[in-house]
Amino acid sequence: MKADISVVIPVYNVEKYLERCLDSVRSQTLTPREVILVDDGSTDRSGQICDRYGALCPNFQVIHQANGGLSAARNAGIERASGAYLTFLDSDDFLHPLYLEILYENAERHHGDVSVCGYAVTRKDRLPEADRQENRPEVRTSREALWECCALRKTNMTVAWCKLYRSELFRQVRYPVGRVYEDLATTHRVMALAERIVVTPLKLYGYYLSDSSITRKKYSLTNFSSENMAQDERLDFFRGLEDPELYQRLAVSVQRNRVANYCKAVRYLPEAVRERQELLRKYRALAGQVRRYPMGAADRALFWLFRLSPWLCARVFFPLYERADSMERRSRREDAS
Repeated sequence: MKADISVVIPVYNVEKYLERCLDSVRSQTLTPREVILVDDGSTDRSGQICDRYGALCPNFQVIHQANGGLSAARNAGIERASGAYLTFLDSDDFLHPLYLEILYENAERHHGDVSVCGYAVTRKDRLPEADRQENRPEVRTSREALWECCALRKTNMTVAWCKLYRSELFRQVRYPVGRVYEDLATTHRVMALAERIVVTPLKLYGYYLSDSSITRKKYSLTNFSSENMAQDERLDFFRGLEDPELYQRLAVSVQRNRVANYCKAVRYLPEAVRERQELLRKYRALAGQVRRYPMGAADRALFWLFRLSPWLCARVFFPLYERADSMERRSRREDAS
């Protein structure tokens, strides 16, 4: 069975994983109208692999372009897409065979503008069998989805992947070129345009733990600047929604993120003195206001410690947090292996 879906796959130097990714699309129980491969200036065999699949599969299209980054590749795919629905797949990841069928079924049955699934962090080449009986989708309003976008560790609501979108949502939305954390700067804008978001707990997207994933590369000034810029933009966007409760929740989230980024910069970017001071200025400008907002005890304690001494927070508290987080990530890798 076919459906009016465009699958956009940005590709850059992933020859080791690309065939698995593309084969997972070919194995879908619901055939998409088109699969758009955007070779973003790869210097390995990725472009050749794209061309081979393009010749082999009638619904595969290939775009070759100069390297512009993930956002530029996604945007090129959006421009080419002609399906009523649109989904993004990173080229080192892969899909469960039921991914398109279940997300499409949920969107159509519940009149969803965005259909969301869970994801599995894995080092394996396939996902566990999905039990259709566990497909119990819940419908969110736009506001409820934006509320979840502010939550800690609510990754599946902020990333571009693991979602099927009505293509019309991207008429005026594009990913910011030349930056990382492009999802963080964009997904909330799409959710704000959607009236109904359908969410299934089924893990139908395989997030592969490869060494090439952007978010696992060494922390850099680009990471620092891009994430802080995305958080500033989110703050401005939520302020413009004129929903005080939602803005307050986002402001607490942004301040939490600013503390974390300041601490990471102290530890890993000692030369970025001016950038750290600017971030600290923004944090302090909002701190008095945010202290009056509803928040959990952990956030309140974090903000108190950071106000007491940013240096102490960066040198003592944050390493403890990183150690605990590293143990959790190691546990997840062991589960995935």
